[in-house]
Amino acid sequence: MSQIESLLSDYKSGGLEDSAGVFTIDFQAAREKLSKFQLADPHEFLLKFVQAGNLAAKDIEVELSSKSSILLRGWSPDLTLEKLAERLASAGLIVGDDPLTHICVGLSALMGFVPQGVRLCQRVKGAKSAKLLDLGTTLEWKEIESNHTDGSSLKIWWPGVAEISKKTLANLLRERCTYSAVPIALDGEGFEAAIPETSGAHREKFFTTNETLAEHRLLRAQSFSSPMVPARPDAKITGDSSREAHLRLTVDLDSTATIWMVKAGVMSQKKRMDLGVPGIVGVVFADDVATDLTGSQFLENETFEEVRGFLKNVSSGLKEEALVHARNIAADSQPASPKAPLKTLLSYSICLFAFFGLLVSLWLMSPSVFMAFGLVIIFFWLFLPVPAIWWISRRYGCAKDQHTDEAAKRYLLSVLS
Repeated sequence: MSQIESLLSDYKSGGLEDSAGVFTIDFQAAREKLSKFQLADPHEFLLKFVQAGNLAAKDIEVELSSKSSILLRGWSPDLTLEKLAERLASAGLIVGDDPLTHICVGLSALMGFVPQGVRLCQRVKGAKSAKLLDLGTTLEWKEIESNHTDGSSLKIWWPGVAEISKKTLANLLRERCTYSAVPIALDGEGFEAAIPETSGAHREKFFTTNETLAEHRLLRAQSFSSPMVPARPDAKITGDSSREAHLRLTVDLDSTATIWMVKAGVMSQKKRMDLGVPGIVGVVFADDVATDLTGSQFLENETFEEVRGFLKNVSSGLKEEALVHARNIAADSQPASPKAPLKTLLSYSICLFAFFGLLVSLWLMSPSVFMAFGLVIIFFWLFLPVPAIWWISRRYGCAKDQHTDEAAKRYLLSVLS
């Protein structure tokens, strides 16, 4: 008896054999059990499929332009649709880093958008048939003729509906799959993924960008799409090298680190941690850390504390490197102060804008309006540059002078020491 026939015998009260090779199972009760595996953002179903691909495939193709699908090439033939159907029909998921679990959790979230019409197709190289699994209120499994000469694969289609934002799905790929060890193509092309960035809210006005002061990068399986900022020539691998991670210490000196935890090639959860060093941002690979039922939220257990200790150790090394780099820092501007020089081009531009605003106002005003409000309008345009330049200087800093680099160095050393 085949696996699917064994499965059908367990559900024969709700199951129905439609024709040779075609079976249907009542899926509604299992769907209710699967609801406990819902993701915080249902769009993250795509990330669960990518995680499965990282564990059991060789490359991933996502189609969002016309159709909506994901193709996992090189999918392990041992992970059959029969096994997946059994998981779905019984809601007996294996919590952990298991490819079929990731697929099931993703399907559960996807079917919250589209209760019907999700289809899976598995092809095995050299096989004379392909297997289809249609999901809706029922679970229908069947075989179709297919002389497949390419490698093994698993493909998942879903209908396009307004509730599923293709833009959101594409952004999730770019923002959360930077460190995928399996190549991903989006609509037939590679894409430039993003590395984690800080908010910039704790960056002093000496710096216009989050300049990196020190970097630790140990990645044994570099991503296909990560733009991986090259390490500075004087950057060193610092701290513990027992775990894959990509960490940076930037001039955005937030006292709380921003750390993405990577699970199966996907940045699964963002953690805010106090590592004892300000300005830390990056990712750490945490496949060995236990998660909740969805595989997306990490449990703060003993292994998690080991990861935290690793991050503190690396951060301490980054701090020492950053202190050396800070002694040769070059600032972009400086905070506003009574002695700080204004940014000349910006100040001239605001004054010129006010001058033309005054001319246009005088030209458009009728004599009666001028008699009533003329002085008010003139004084408005004459004094507009003062608050405008003050606000912009407070917000974005002032121009550099001969003391700016020295002041920036003292600032960094005082915060980091």
